[in-house]
Amino acid sequence: MKYFLKSRFFIFSFFFTSAIILLTLIIAYFYISDAFEDNGPLKAPINIIIKSGSSASAIAQKLSRAGVISDSTIFSIGVWLHGSGSSLKAGEYRFGEGISSINVMKKLVTGDVIERKVTFSEGMTVYSIIHKLMGNDSLSGSIMEIPIEGSLLPETYSYRYGDKRSDLVKRMQQAMISTAQELWSRRPEGLPYNSISEAKILASIIEMEAGSDAERELISGVFVNRLRLGMRLQADPTVLYAITQGKQKLERKLTSNDLKIVSPFNTYLFKGLPPHPITNPGRASLKAAINPAKTEAIYFVSDGKGGHRFARTLSEHNKNISIWRNIQKKGNSY
Repeated sequence: MKYFLKSRFFIFSFFFTSAIILLTLIIAYFYISDAFEDNGPLKAPINIIIKSGSSASAIAQKLSRAGVISDSTIFSIGVWLHGSGSSLKAGEYRFGEGISSINVMKKLVTGDVIERKVTFSEGMTVYSIIHKLMGNDSLSGSIMEIPIEGSLLPETYSYRYGDKRSDLVKRMQQAMISTAQELWSRRPEGLPYNSISEAKILASIIEMEAGSDAERELISGVFVNRLRLGMRLQADPTVLYAITQGKQKLERKLTSNDLKIVSPFNTYLFKGLPPHPITNPGRASLKAAINPAKTEAIYFVSDGKGGHRFARTLSEHNKNISIWRNIQKKGNSY
């Protein structure tokens, strides 16, 4: 009888203890679940960078220190309960005011990172673009091979923190290829050049000569006329490139001696197009090179207002040059 009572006591104690433990776990589960779904302590939006290879525990501690979550332990347990401990992704995240821990976890699991943007202006040389990429600390990696001049399409690109610089270069190259091919496929008949490569060379000169978007096709028309007539293009930007190779700006005006520099890029000395583009032209200049305006003009000179005066004859052109020189003397040019 005594043994029987002792056995019943042990059984009762076992079930009672188990019930207490189970009840504690249930209470803890609901407490953690509620805390995991409640609004967090963040008072204002914040950007947080989660580095690659960070553990769930390390991420929880970083978020806690930044004031995104209230308790790193509750966050870690909540992530574990959702089976997402190994699914948290690295990247740059923006967390809004009062965001809950569960929504923080969802952002990290789905990789809902910030999309950054970088803009490259039309007419930037390859060296200028590479310099800008290397100076961007939110990108990673090096660029082992310098791209060919004219092979990158300058525009605005989206990227994410930690993206490789070389991958962005590849995107710019592919964008140039697809854009040039698209425009070339709709070219008119009778152009004085037969390839996309030549069209890009002319587009790069137009890019540096055009004072406004409205002038691009007209300037293209002048250059096309000169090519058809076998005239030298006599484009100042090609001489600039002959001097600098696109590696820096020339901090002075061109001189008459510069126009005599023996270089295949000097279109004052050599007929036809230079060997390759002198910069990276944008879509508008590519379009202008492939769709030149119909014009009888074969000359142009600055009008002192950011644009140009166009002429059909040398006599008209010389008059326009006189006007330009008078504007220069008065100091009213742009």
